[in-house]
Amino acid sequence: MKISGTLNKKIHYLLSDNKNLTSDNFSCPLCNKYIYDSDKVSEIYQCKEGHWGCKKCWTQLLETRKECKTCKCKVESIKDLSRSRFIENGFSKVKLHCPNSLQREAVENIENVADSDYDFHGANILFDENGCQEVVKVEQLQTHLNECKYAIIKCPNDIHGCPSEFRLKTLGEHLASCDYQLEICPNCKSNIIRKSLNHHIDEECLKTLIQCLECNSNKIERGDMTFHLDNDCPDKIIECILRDTGCYHEFKRSHLPDHLQSIEHISNLNTRINELNEKIISQDNEITELHQKRIQISNQLKQTEILVSQTRDELLTQRELTNLLISRPEKFESQWEVSNFSKREYQKNSFISSPVIRVGHHEFQLWLYPNGETNTNNLALYLVLTKGERTLVNFSVSIKNNNSFNNLNSKFENDKYLEVGGKGWGWGFEKNFRNDGYLQNDTLSIDFTINIKKQPLTTDILNVTK
Repeated sequence: MKISGTLNKKIHYLLSDNKNLTSDNFSCPLCNKYIYDSDKVSEIYQCKEGHWGCKKCWTQLLETRKECKTCKCKVESIKDLSRSRFIENGFSKVKLHCPNSLQREAVENIENVADSDYDFHGANILFDENGCQEVVKVEQLQTHLNECKYAIIKCPNDIHGCPSEFRLKTLGEHLASCDYQLEICPNCKSNIIRKSLNHHIDEECLKTLIQCLECNSNKIERGDMTFHLDNDCPDKIIECILRDTGCYHEFKRSHLPDHLQSIEHISNLNTRINELNEKIISQDNEITELHQKRIQISNQLKQTEILVSQTRDELLTQRELTNLLISRPEKFESQWEVSNFSKREYQKNSFISSPVIRVGHHEFQLWLYPNGETNTNNLALYLVLTKGERTLVNFSVSIKNNNSFNNLNSKFENDKYLEVGGKGWGWGFEKNFRNDGYLQNDTLSIDFTINIKKQPLTTDILNVTK
C-alpha cells in the first residue's frame, strides 16, 4: 500500500518527539517540505559550501540559474553537487506514529491545509484509539504500511454501490453484513446483491415456482407461466378451435373434447365445406380465363415476331444497296506546313492543331506536340477524329529532311479505329527538328495520307436486331 500524497503534511503531526523537532530540522530549505518523496526519503544534494536541498528543487533551480541560491557559488549541473548522506540518514532514523493512527476527520483536516501553509496550527489533529499504535522509523515506514491492518479502505463492493469505508482489519466483519455483497440465488444460481435477493426471488427470478391464478397449481416456474397459460392450463378460458366455421363459444380448456362432440359443429362443418367448394369452382373459372388469355398473348407474340423478321429483312436490303453506293474508298492526301517553327514558344503538353481535314463525311485534325506529350525530347503527332461515326482509318505520315546527303526522312503508316472523343492515332519521333535539316525557311513540312477503309455496314444491323 503506497503512502498518500498528503504524508508530507502528516509528518509534522506523526513525529513521536515533535517537541524536540521542528519542520526546519528536516525540511528542504528551497521548498520547505519534509524530505520525503512518495514512499522513501528524498535524495539530498549540497554545494561545496554545504548548502543543501532536495534533488527536485536543485533540478528546477539549475534550469534557470547555475549557482547556489544561498552562497552564489557556481553549479553547472547536478553532477557538481554531492549527496548529503548525513541529512538523509538523520531523517531515516526519526521515529513516527503510523499514519493509520489518525482519525479520518484528522486526515481530512490535514488535506485541507494549503500547500503553502507549513505551520499546521489551524488543523484539528486527533489520534484514533482504534487505529494503529505502532511507532516506526522513517526508513521502515513503507514496509510497515504495506502490512498495516489499520489502513482505511473502501468496501470492495463499492462497484455495486456500497459507500462504506473502514479499517482493513474489519473487512471480514463488514463483508459478513454488507448489503451489497453478492449472493447466489438458490433458484436460478445468478449473482444478486444481498439487499435485492428477496425482491429478485419474489418478483423477478424466472426459476421461482409460482401459483397459476387459473388452475391454482403452485408448481409452475415464473419463466414458463406464459407457455402454461397458452397451452396447458386446464382452467384457462379459450375459444373454440372451430371458430372459423361459425362457433363462437368460450369455455375451459378441459371442456374442449366434450364441446367438439356437439351436433352443432357437424352442421357448421357442412356449411364451411360448401363455402370452400364454391370457392374452388370460382378459382377454377379464373384459371380457365387466365389460360385463354395466355393463348391470346402467345398468338400476338408470334405475329410480332413475324413483323420484326420482315422489317429486319427490309433493313438488310436497304443497307446492302447503301453499301454498293458508298463502297468506293475515301482518300485524302495533302501537306501541312508549320511556319516559324523554331521561333514559337512551346509549353509542356501544349500542341498545335492543323486546319480541319474533311474526308467524305468525316472531319479530322492533326495535333502536333513540339516538345512531346509526356517526354520533352520527342516530337509527337496525333490524327484525331473530330466528326463522324467510328471508322477504320489507314494513316501515313512523313517528314522530309532537306539535307539530301542524309538519309533522315521519317515515315510511318498504320491502321487504327478512330472515334470522336477517343484517343487518336499517335506517333513519336526522337530527332532535333530545329538543327538537323528538317526546317526550310523555319517551316516544318508534314506530308500525310488519310484513307478511310469501308466496312460492311450490315454487320451493325445484324448485331442490333439479334
